[in-house]
Amino acid sequence: KMDNDLTSLKLQLDTEARARALSAEFDAKQDEIAETRKVESAKLTYAEAFDKYIRSGKMTDEGIELMKAEKRGTGTQIVSNDPLGGYLVAKLWADSIDSTMKAYGGMLDVAYIFNTQTGGDFNVPTEDNRATVGAIISENTADVVSDETFASKTMKAFVYTSKWIKATYEMLNDTNYPLEAYINTRIAERIGRKLNIDFTVGAGTTEPFGVVTSSTLGTTTAGVAAVTRLELLNLIHSVDPAYRKNSKLMMNDTTLLALKKLTVGSADDRPLWTPSVGYLDGKPDRIEGFDIVINQDMASMATGNKFMLFGDFSKYWIRKIWDINIVSTREKYLDSRAMAYFGYARYDGLLINTGAVKHMKNA
Repeated sequence: KMDNDLTSLKLQLDTEARARALSAEFDAKQDEIAETRKVESAKLTYAEAFDKYIRSGKMTDEGIELMKAEKRGTGTQIVSNDPLGGYLVAKLWADSIDSTMKAYGGMLDVAYIFNTQTGGDFNVPTEDNRATVGAIISENTADVVSDETFASKTMKAFVYTSKWIKATYEMLNDTNYPLEAYINTRIAERIGRKLNIDFTVGAGTTEPFGVVTSSTLGTTTAGVAAVTRLELLNLIHSVDPAYRKNSKLMMNDTTLLALKKLTVGSADDRPLWTPSVGYLDGKPDRIEGFDIVINQDMASMATGNKFMLFGDFSKYWIRKIWDINIVSTREKYLDSRAMAYFGYARYDGLLINTGAVKHMKNA
């Protein structure tokens, strides 16, 4: 019994000693926490450190460390940083490619276009007997001979190319866009743009004679970069009435803007430009009653420029031997594992009657 009591007392003493030790340890920890909180409360915040720097121009060691820590950041998962989450966000793409546009054309809309099967020289017979007239003859008087005279103009066949467009096998396989359809469209546009340039201002011999090159002078403006309504009327009436009923005005959009700003006169401020009334008459915009053809390959108003045409553009003939053909081949760039595409066509153009189209020229 005494032995059991002794064992019980020893266990009680050990428990009390352990409790006192734990109590002392707890008190010590509480003091440490309180001291840490006191130190933390005395530390600068980022805003306080920056404020002190702005006011004094000096940065303490504590402030420097604080600024470094702020610069490092907290590693928050964000989309704008690829390693911190940006890689997990799928990039979205539009369904189609948006292409920067620039207007071209005009000549293919108004010229007379015809086909020939081969590309040999095409000769067009012409005649100009405007000065030949009949006469009054007296009784029993012999008549005189007045011969008809003829001439000819020759049209060639120039080969046009789009130049090569390459696309690797990988590109064709991996792209999400109809790349071949896109390439075909661009090939056609390349040739179309070149054709319109040559049919407008081509110099001839090694390329078509453009309509501006072949046209004759209608009137010259008094200004080097300006036009008046009277000068416009002079151009219109420089074309013979025989052609005028089918005539149109051709210019670029900048010249059209200048004409839209003109008015009839100080006593009548109606604009020369007549906008289309659409469903009311079904006619396009007009100036002085004539249709307008926008051709961006026409020159703008500047010293000596031929900047406006008026006349019957069906007298400009466009000869087509080959329409645009598009070719694709694997062999040309086989070592690069790329497909090659190009387009070609065969055309010529010529103003058959130079009196049918007149130009306006700046001084």
